[in-house]
Amino acid sequence: MIRRKIEQRNASIIIGLSIVGLVVVSLIARQHIFPAFEVSILRAIYTIPLHLGPLAFVVTQFGSILAVGVVGLIVFFWKSKKFSLEVMASGASAYYAAAVIKEIVGRARPSGVVEGIIQRYQSAAGFGFPSGHTAVAAALATTLWFVVPKKYRWALALWVICVGFSRVYLGVHAPLDVVGGLFVGLIAALTIHLLINKYLARVKA
Repeated sequence: MIRRKIEQRNASIIIGLSIVGLVVVSLIARQHIFPAFEVSILRAIYTIPLHLGPLAFVVTQFGSILAVGVVGLIVFFWKSKKFSLEVMASGASAYYAAAVIKEIVGRARPSGVVEGIIQRYQSAAGFGFPSGHTAVAAALATTLWFVVPKKYRWALALWVICVGFSRVYLGVHAPLDVVGGLFVGLIAALTIHLLINKYLARVKA
């Protein structure tokens, strides 16, 4: 019981901080300009040798909506049916939340604003902020964090970092889009986790 309360408190703190972070980066993104520091980071990542393109394209799929179903199916057989539902709910919530925020913020993708940046190996339409792929990857990784042994959790963090990196490298997102996606994923996953735990506690009571 004590462990659960500590877990819930920590999750609530992270949700609160993530909401603040999301609001801050959203306000910057709504200015419809790309700050100099962001363009510098964008160019630094984008100009990494092009031969990494095929690998980046594969990596970026680990943040797609398809990944939600695949990971959910794996968890279904590896862990449990109930937890697989939490995984898929988190991933889907992050995906749709990102889609809604895109319409609210209305930030263009870097390929339409920053000179010399083009979309490569894939074509992404619509607005750029936040990165839906990063949001999905962050939501899935955060949910799995609760069941994966501590010694393997670094792989979950690496998963999110690589997906976010791939989105910038492919020219479909700017760095702040990725940061925004990270916040969306954290909020979605931890909110779903708290709601499910609250429901289960009531059922057992």
